[in-house]
Amino acid sequence: MLKVDAIVNPAHPSLRAGEGLCEIIHNRAGKNLETYCRMLGEHEYDDAVITPAFNLPHCKNVIHACAPYWVNYNCLCSKEPRAPMKVGPRLFCRQQTHHITFMYLQYNDMK
Repeated sequence: MLKVDAIVNPAHPSLRAGEGLCEIIHNRAGKNLETYCRMLGEHEYDDAVITPAFNLPHCKNVIHACAPYWVNYNCLCSKEPRAPMKVGPRLFCRQQTHHITFMYLQYNDMK
């Protein structure tokens, strides 16, 4: 098993458990992650927030990257999306994060 300092969670701006990978991360981390995220409140699309990993084995933190939300090729953001990697490195340095896992999932809504 790979040990990392942080994993990146594709999060909704509410930071609450959603569906897919986000739901899996929240379920594995336990109720403390949901409680912690609730205390942090709502964020903007393109923001990134770092939290403890709680019950997640093999990592210390979860980086919640609030990815833009797209429906029928239209971005439902209040501002133009920017690259998440512009936000991430600042968080990594502050938390002395050296080993990060990005889990990539692609979803095509072709209805």
